[in-house]
Amino acid sequence: MLIMMAFNVLQIYGFMEWWGIKVNGVSVINVVMAVGANIQYTAYLVQAFMAASGTRNERVRTANRIMLYPIICGTVTLVLGTAPLAQAGFRYFFIYFFLMSMLITLTGYVTGTIFLPVVLSLMGPSSLSGKTAAPAGDGADKGKSAKQNADSDHNGGGAAATKFDR
Repeated sequence: MLIMMAFNVLQIYGFMEWWGIKVNGVSVINVVMAVGANIQYTAYLVQAFMAASGTRNERVRTANRIMLYPIICGTVTLVLGTAPLAQAGFRYFFIYFFLMSMLITLTGYVTGTIFLPVVLSLMGPSSLSGKTAAPAGDGADKGKSAKQNADSDHNGGGAAATKFDR
């Protein structure tokens, strides 16, 4: 996650140089705020990845399935919230508030939804649950039907039924 944050800050400074935005107090504050704002693009996805079980690729798919919609909603909200600044009559507001906000939002989105899943699938850490996905059909319940296995899982692995299961 730290690598993605550093990569994002590097992207922001690179675009600032390319667009001719000067490094001053306001732009530095924007970059510092970018680190906090971009947590939504990395931390939530990494948390979902760490909580999932299976191979790295399965865990990335699970994390994307769980967190991609909230990340997209957050991105759209940030874009809509700062869009009125595009009409700012004062060029300084346009450059240092609208343009920098769009830059922070879009680089954070791209880093968190494209680069981070690739990095996690290639060299992500092991799952917090410590479980990896077992191949289908393996396990202690080989002789049971799928319904018997589901019932056994529902009842706590074959334990006696509780009053809630009746």
